[in-house]
Amino acid sequence: LARVWDRRLFLTQASLATKEPLLAHRRAVFEMLGMGEQVAKGWMHWAKMARHAGHERTASSSVMQAERHKAERAHLAVAKLKWSQPSERHEALRVLRQHIDHQAEAGGEG
Repeated sequence: LARVWDRRLFLTQASLATKEPLLAHRRAVFEMLGMGEQVAKGWMHWAKMARHAGHERTASSSVMQAERHKAERAHLAVAKLKWSQPSERHEALRVLRQHIDHQAEAGGEG
């Protein structure tokens, strides 16, 4: 299901207005099916699109939702979002350092 929807999403118009309702629908369906990893991926996809379109608040909110659903690479999305704001670049590096330190303590998993 996810692969078929990924292909269809790829074929849609690249605008946020077109993709947002599709991604919201996908997240809702995956949520009902208990597919948390797919929900997280949907939030991460939306965060990336929002960040590229310059919608930092939307991107930040989406990353928080992705974190809530245990997205594997949410720390990278947070760092990229912070890096896109020159006054937050030190914070972006801190986020990455904190993740690296956490992984080292956990034995390198994830």
